[in-house]
Amino acid sequence: MFDPNSHRRLLRSVARWCLPVGAALGLVYATRFGGIRAEGAWLGIVSAASVGLPILALGYIAGLALQFERRANALQAFLAPAGRMALTNYLLSGMIGGWFFYGYGLGAMGRVNLAEVHLFAF
Repeated sequence: MFDPNSHRRLLRSVARWCLPVGAALGLVYATRFGGIRAEGAWLGIVSAASVGLPILALGYIAGLALQFERRANALQAFLAPAGRMALTNYLLSGMIGGWFFYGYGLGAMGRVNLAEVHLFAF
């Protein structure tokens, strides 16, 4: 089992560097979806910035590992019910969504807009 106490210095270093670097690269990569045209060298920079997302994820993992070690009891107690029900929630949402959207149920696929899908999911 992983012991965050024995790797506290490494986790702090990873979180300290990966969170800002990953966030900055993620913002550069997000320009791709913000309507800003990427041409020439900028296209290469934006494409290369896609590595920012896994870097940011490493920073989040390191930060959460440190947080779970400090406030393990309260945070784990808060998140434990959702963790125990994850498979049940996944299967039940798939069954309900399938029944609602596909032909063996209500067949609503294509008849609802994106806002209604989000409302249904909520």
